[in-house]
Amino acid sequence: MGKKYTSEEELKELAKKLVGLFPKNTLYKLRSTKLSRHSPRITEYDQLVYLASLISKPSEDFYARLKDVVEDKEFDLAPVFGQEYASRVIDAQISNPKLFNNILDLITQDEIGDPYINNRSVLHNFV
Repeated sequence: MGKKYTSEEELKELAKKLVGLFPKNTLYKLRSTKLSRHSPRITEYDQLVYLASLISKPSEDFYARLKDVVEDKEFDLAPVFGQEYASRVIDAQISNPKLFNNILDLITQDEIGDPYINNRSVLHNFV
């Protein structure tokens, strides 16, 4: 199992490292991928959120819970990729909201140069 990030400083540093992996001008729009068979690729923002969700919640925990649901006798369908992705991201955001809020803070800092972006309030959508 990977390192647990628990202190506020560790979470801020982790958020900074994750955001630093992507060009900032592609992140501030907070654009999500419209998942379909015609999607050419996943946006940088969604890649960032997915990486943060992988770090926030160990895969073995997530997949153990998913296995319990899928093996239930009343459950007769397996989730498609988009549903699994959304479930994983939601689970991670509930488990580690501070990391996701730190990421939003970094993405929306005033280095963008766009007056609207610089002056709008950051809406933390994570508990």
